[in-house]
Amino acid sequence: MVISITMSMYTICVAAERPSNMMPSRGMGAIEPSKMPSGKKKARRDDTDFTQYAKGGKVWEKPRPKDLGKPKKLSSAKKAKAKAMAKAAGRPYPNLVDNMRAAK
Repeated sequence: MVISITMSMYTICVAAERPSNMMPSRGMGAIEPSKMPSGKKKARRDDTDFTQYAKGGKVWEKPRPKDLGKPKKLSSAKKAKAKAMAKAAGRPYPNLVDNMRAAK
């Protein structure tokens, strides 16, 4: 339901309610519980319990996962895609993250 009020040169529209078929966007913070990272609950003797999550770290500080097999060369199309991502980010050439995204 939208209410529209016209006053001289201005029109004011007020939305009374959100339609039921409208889905939340990514920016609204609606994350499914199954997608949330899980942590390990730890208890301390001084009653300051906490949840410890796995350490993330930088991509280039981790070894290549064994299940990926041998590295393959990027095709010329994928190289162009990586270069375009680097240019959009303001870098003169693609870094490891650009190459990994292009390789998907």
